[in-house]
Amino acid sequence: AGPLGELEDNMESQSACVLAWAQLEAYLRRHDSVDTNFQLRAIVADTILRLNPSMALPPWLIQHFVTGGTQHRFKACEPSDELEEAGDPVDARAPPGMGSRGADPSSLLRLYLKYDRLESAAQLAIDLMQDLAKQAVVPTQRQQHCAVWVPETLLSALDNRLKLQSEKCPHLEALERTLAQCIMHHQDTVHTDSQQLLAH
Repeated sequence: AGPLGELEDNMESQSACVLAWAQLEAYLRRHDSVDTNFQLRAIVADTILRLNPSMALPPWLIQHFVTGGTQHRFKACEPSDELEEAGDPVDARAPPGMGSRGADPSSLLRLYLKYDRLESAAQLAIDLMQDLAKQAVVPTQRQQHCAVWVPETLLSALDNRLKLQSEKCPHLEALERTLAQCIMHHQDTVHTDSQQLLAH
């Protein structure tokens, strides 16, 4: 076939790959709902990471975890050449926290930890908490149900693993420090808000 034939085969393979990702995205948008307890995204991500633990998840799949698939752009989405997600209407009434309706970032954090993707887990957690701090700036907004909920036990486990691994991988040390600062800032904010509520 020669070089030209190989090029044509590669182009066909890439087109088939793009089509497969697009079909998977459409399937999740249609079926990953309250009827399936939003479990399909976790099955898909777990399968991808089991087959290739180092593979970057497509941005639209991460969006399903962190925002429930809304148009809200989330900076922790890993770079990918796949198609951009079309997005669903944003629910303006939804609280900005990790407990927003349809969102389940803690599941993605667990998967990253399961497959030893500490850097991805740390960056996701940091971006989630920084995003939360920027959105929930008004005390009354933070007092909405689940508005400032974070999986503290999971974040603590991640922080501990980062501390252990940073001795072998120095580049993780900066992530661990940033994550610890985010956790401390969140805890201080929650404590202050709780004191204000008690005062009233």
